[in-house]
Amino acid sequence: QALMETVRREDVYKFDAAKLERKTVNGRPVYVYDITVAPIAYVTMLKQFGGYVGMEQLAKLDPSQFKDTQPLTFKLTIDVWSQRIKEIAYTSADRTESLGSYGVRHEVDLPKDSIPMQELQSKLQSIQ
Repeated sequence: QALMETVRREDVYKFDAAKLERKTVNGRPVYVYDITVAPIAYVTMLKQFGGYVGMEQLAKLDPSQFKDTQPLTFKLTIDVWSQRIKEIAYTSADRTESLGSYGVRHEVDLPKDSIPMQELQSKLQSIQ
């Protein structure tokens, strides 16, 4: 609860509800949000989160070091029916991440010709 208070108080992220885009992708309704994340506010929240979960390396973060960092902007696409993130398109980095297959179990078969860990480490050491 305190973490969410920080998110709201510090305006970690913003979106303009007037710019919400409603469209259909692959026969499914989606909402596309333009999101902006403020670096200093985000690092402040991240540092607080680290304190809650015991990530000591985050305690050393200084949010003021991010004062010259540009806000992160991206388009977040949400599937209306499943209420899941479908896509994150970073507008400042010309990069898109597509997400899907939530809850699907992936069966991974063990290799047929495996070697013991010691042997693998020895081989890797010999390469260096």
